[in-house]
Amino acid sequence: MVLPSETDHVISSRIRQRRLMVGMSQTALARAVGVTFQQVQKYENGRNRITAGRLKEIADALSLPVADFFEAEKWSTRESADIEALATTREGIELVLAFQRIGDRVTRDCIVKLVKAIAAVEPLTFVRTAADQPKGVIGPEPKIER
Repeated sequence: MVLPSETDHVISSRIRQRRLMVGMSQTALARAVGVTFQQVQKYENGRNRITAGRLKEIADALSLPVADFFEAEKWSTRESADIEALATTREGIELVLAFQRIGDRVTRDCIVKLVKAIAAVEPLTFVRTAADQPKGVIGPEPKIER
């Protein structure tokens, strides 16, 4: 048995990233390529190698040319830049760490829906003034304006 290489792991993670970006479940991808969702999990986790034919089927299901799995510059998307930006802020790191500690899938899904709903609303502007500062609080609290 040949163990997955570093390239196999990169392609596996790109399959997962693309599937999530297009909003497809593992089950839907599995049906599209004729395997079980457990097999898709193994592909995405890099536990099982992907044949050339299967990679072509996966690429077709994800509406992506096969070559894109191998080209790093194709993955410099806005979503990737947003994820990188999130990972470089204190708030982003705290959000991710706290979110990862939530074990209940339903709760996590509700939080994702809430954040998406908030993001779809008109952007909020925070105005900080000394008059807005509650007693005993270091630094002014934000005042929300629409």
